[in-house]
Amino acid sequence: MTIRARNRITFAFTIFSFVVFIIELLLIFYGIVFKKISFPQVVNNSTSSNILFSYNPYIIIAAILLQSFYAFFTSMLVYRNFQKTQTTEIVFFMLFLLALLCDSIRILIPIFYISETYSNFLIGVGDVSLFARLLAPLSLFGIAFISKEEYRQDIEKNSLIIIVTSLFFAEFIPLNTSVIFGNFAISYGYIKLVRIFAVIINTLSSITVLINSFREEFNHFMPLGFGIMAIGYGLVFTATSPFALAAAFILLICGTYLYLDKLHRHYLWTD
Repeated sequence: MTIRARNRITFAFTIFSFVVFIIELLLIFYGIVFKKISFPQVVNNSTSSNILFSYNPYIIIAAILLQSFYAFFTSMLVYRNFQKTQTTEIVFFMLFLLALLCDSIRILIPIFYISETYSNFLIGVGDVSLFARLLAPLSLFGIAFISKEEYRQDIEKNSLIIIVTSLFFAEFIPLNTSVIFGNFAISYGYIKLVRIFAVIINTLSSITVLINSFREEFNHFMPLGFGIMAIGYGLVFTATSPFALAAAFILLICGTYLYLDKLHRHYLWTD
């Protein structure tokens, strides 16, 4: 993939994510003004009486909006700061942003209250959200394991493999549309296995980025940022309380800044 092609894709994604964010913002505005927001019955394990730790459906809406805004704003920064660098990590990082953007589709559940009945639309929302939860760890895997210079010629193929793999398992894993979790995610089969898979992949990826930073003399704050970012996005996907939302985005934003800043500085010296 040439730098020009990558920049065009990044620019297109920035525009697309901005449009998605605005649409979601308008949907929330419409739902509030016309009182169309209707929260479904959810599976909620929170029993805390403290407002900071208790379940709040409006916090979930805020988290989803912040997800799409994060995807837009971060892709804009990537476009502005990495236009002239040869880094292949950014391609997989854009897949990571795509995962967060796709997961924001959960916002359709309270807006249209589509959980009342079984529908193809509900299945579609569940599939897209599950696709996002598979794509996120696999994109971080791509950054850690297949973003070195020797894989640069295969960047399109490897990116496509990650996307297709996520799509395949999102379609293969069954959904249980009668169960909506507290974060408006639709229940799916093998849920513990999927979560364990994400934790293992994120952990291995973080360790690999750390090892590579010593081998290739990267700034050691970069793997720290990578690990914090991986923890942050996992919390964002599951945040249902004010404290969880604040912690998730502090970790996600700080981790992203550390990782991208040190990556940018590294390629300024090496390009």
